[in-house]
Amino acid sequence: MQHSKMQTLPRQDNLPLLLEQYKLFVEMMDRTSQRRLATNRFFLSILTILTALQKAAPELISLNDSLNIPIYLLVWLLCAIWFFQLKAYQQLNGGKFKVIGELEEYFDYAPYNREWHFLQEGKSRKSYWMLSELERFLPIVFALFIGLLLILEVFEINP
Repeated sequence: MQHSKMQTLPRQDNLPLLLEQYKLFVEMMDRTSQRRLATNRFFLSILTILTALQKAAPELISLNDSLNIPIYLLVWLLCAIWFFQLKAYQQLNGGKFKVIGELEEYFDYAPYNREWHFLQEGKSRKSYWMLSELERFLPIVFALFIGLLLILEVFEINP
């Protein structure tokens, strides 16, 4: 059953329940953001380690040339997974913000809706750059960097 908006005002005795639901959703949104940050740390760490091991210390891991291409492909695959996970977190938090916004309609003050108003609903980069859009550049930049390393290796260019 889908609800686009709560249709009726809650009874006065339901306001404490709404407040608890509101607090729960704010906490869930924060936890989702924390998981997103942990995801970023994980992918940055694993991709940095793979790249460093391959480029900076090949003698330590004795990579032969036949393993280089699969490692590049693995890094690109991890970048793609990272990119789509960030998109999923953005969508998940977007849904949570909508629910929080609906719940705020029943309170005297709506801090998240007010903040979003001050940030011009993310429509103006002069007032707000959406973090979720900025952080999605990380896997793209990493994938481009790995592509550059691959090109340098294929054409045997030593910078």
